Amino acid sequence: MRRSRFPDRRLAWVLMAALAAQAHAQDAGASPCAQEPVFVDTSVGGEARGGALALLPDGAVWVESRLLRESEAAYGVAEVTCDLGTFVKLSGALDVTYDPAELLLTVRPRLDLLPGNTLDLGRSAPSVPGPDATLPLFTVGAQGRVERAEPGSPLSRSLGVQGGVQTGPLSGALDVTVAAQDTEVRTEVQLNGSYEVTPRLTVGAQVFAQRQDNRLSLNNQRISGLRVRWGDQQAYRLPVWTLDLPLDAEVRVRVNGESLPPVRVRAGQLVLRNIALSVPAGTLEVTVLDANGERVEARSYGPGDVVVTARTLAVQAVAGRQGQDGAASVTGVYGVTDRWSVSGEGLWRGRDWEAQLGARYADRQINAGMNVTYRSARPEAAALTGDVTLVRDQWRLGGSVQVTPLNLRASQAGVSVGWADDGTTVSLNAQASPGQAQYRASAAVSRQVNPTLNAAVRAQVSSDAGKVGWQAGVTVTWVPRDTLTVTGAALMDGAQQTAGIEARWKPAPGHELVASGQVSSLPTRSARVGYSFTGPAAVSVAAGTDGAWSVSGRVGAAWVAGRAYLTADDPGPGVLVRVGLPGVPLLVNGARVVSDARGEALVLLAAGTRQVSVTPDFETLPVTVSVREDRRDVTLSGQGAGVVDWTGNFEAFVWVRLLGVDGAPLPYATLDLRGARRTDDEGWVLLPVFGTPQAVAVTLDGAAAAACRVTLTPGVESARCAP
Repeated sequence: MRRSRFPDRRLAWVLMAALAAQAHAQDAGASPCAQEPVFVDTSVGGEARGGALALLPDGAVWVESRLLRESEAAYGVAEVTCDLGTFVKLSGALDVTYDPAELLLTVRPRLDLLPGNTLDLGRSAPSVPGPDATLPLFTVGAQGRVERAEPGSPLSRSLGVQGGVQTGPLSGALDVTVAAQDTEVRTEVQLNGSYEVTPRLTVGAQVFAQRQDNRLSLNNQRISGLRVRWGDQQAYRLPVWTLDLPLDAEVRVRVNGESLPPVRVRAGQLVLRNIALSVPAGTLEVTVLDANGERVEARSYGPGDVVVTARTLAVQAVAGRQGQDGAASVTGVYGVTDRWSVSGEGLWRGRDWEAQLGARYADRQINAGMNVTYRSARPEAAALTGDVTLVRDQWRLGGSVQVTPLNLRASQAGVSVGWADDGTTVSLNAQASPGQAQYRASAAVSRQVNPTLNAAVRAQVSSDAGKVGWQAGVTVTWVPRDTLTVTGAALMDGAQQTAGIEARWKPAPGHELVASGQVSSLPTRSARVGYSFTGPAAVSVAAGTDGAWSVSGRVGAAWVAGRAYLTADDPGPGVLVRVGLPGVPLLVNGARVVSDARGEALVLLAAGTRQVSVTPDFETLPVTVSVREDRRDVTLSGQGAGVVDWTGNFEAFVWVRLLGVDGAPLPYATLDLRGARRTDDEGWVLLPVFGTPQAVAVTLDGAAAAACRVTLTPGVESARCAP
């Protein structure tokens, strides 16, 4: 494809700067316009803003106003108009660096001068329409793995196959896995089925069986039987999560594998409030896409971090058999108010039973809870536990205690202190069980040195029955670009020392190369390399100098409306996007996918996903494809594949070069093919795709009437005018 040519404007800027210097050479006034302008390369908030003029009077920095975004208005404290344009004076509160040797001006972000955003995810969102249709979905998948843990050890092999169906309120899945090591073979079977009676009530059945040594039995760790879930699916919420954004960005929040629709936010502190959760412990991920690229920030949360939404109730119960014994379990939580909640859990197996009751209070600064636990088989382990967390500005203080009344020697307590501000995080922890003479204290400090470098140190001291141990370590992470991460670490554990380095490179989406090395005082040395590809299918290979190696892969397929699609074998609902063109890159809840030869793309999402956002992937969208609507949000209903019909949203174009009778290019000529089109200075024009030859009149630049006609032929890149 041809590329447009643009003149280099740097020489023009330098000439203008020289002329301005001459014009103001005799002006000795206080105006910054009297200063000789300097042409500099600029960087603001880590983003390269290109070349610009700067005025550098004593103790101040003035830059062209166009360099600052709307959200960075507070970076400027004064404005002046000179002959060369409008300049703003940068605030003295900013960290500004000027390198006269490199002619580089760097402005580091100052979050308190940026507007920031507060998003309350718990507020009622506008009604989002459902998909254009919901079709039955059938899936199959297979995965395998072969590995040797060390030289001389037997090979470990595993092979698994899955099948699933989703239609209306019904869903079911079958998973069979065969694992072998040497002559030992073990087969595991999982069978799940569910029926959604109402959005608040789901009933189902589950079976977990295994075969080993020619003996078939039920799993001894999980209950096989009937399952009921009733109540609110998202009873929990995380009150607040704060993120630092040096630039305007698009933010995507992912909660335990389920993505929320992306939002566009301004630079500054992003405060996310009332994040809805379906479980009391899990992981949150936020993907930030700004001018510097894409980065992911993650946070784990637990019962001490979340609250139960007022007047919400969630109950789940399972009853059946666990191994050879009858078994049942029930868990429930109820939000009394927005701050108070109660929870309970009961487990029964054979003659043994266990119960737990708890209450919790939580607001934006205090989170405190108390639980009582009792188990019939071990009454001496009955415990009363309590925990409290206080959050104030950059500080986080915590404490916990567990008292076992029938065995006080097993009681224990702990405290923690955390502080975080401006890229630095400090944490101190201490735990003690005096009755068992066990004590432990640890400290950790991490610092984001600059946008590409992070350093962390940690230390721990422990005492167990008078035996003292200690650990100390340091980790440095360097991310020179979005596709490359290098991590180095060193650890001292008493008399043993270990050091290692790892590099991860992503040369293309879905591809990753990993190389690592490790040395130890044992002494041992090892190195390892690996490659993985993740997409509709996946493969991973790795090998080390210690003789260990592994090969694994998986593949999945789905059927919707009689058509097959190659796709990852995720267990959740599907989204079938019809765009009508092949090779169109899309983002479905952040997952990248490309339409196939039929102009369709199928994505399987995490189980329980209801909110879906579909957007074109503008980073890789070809210039020959135009877009009318840049986003479609839908709410899935029931099981199966939700259809998003976007066939009228995309239009394909082709490059054609118009030539005159003499074969010379026709610059700035006009022709009419589904609208007026004008060639550039080299005679190229972007035209809608046409499937049959088209005869079109051409009007030359400056002419009042058509001068000639061309016949456009599909697949032919040039067309010559004929009188």
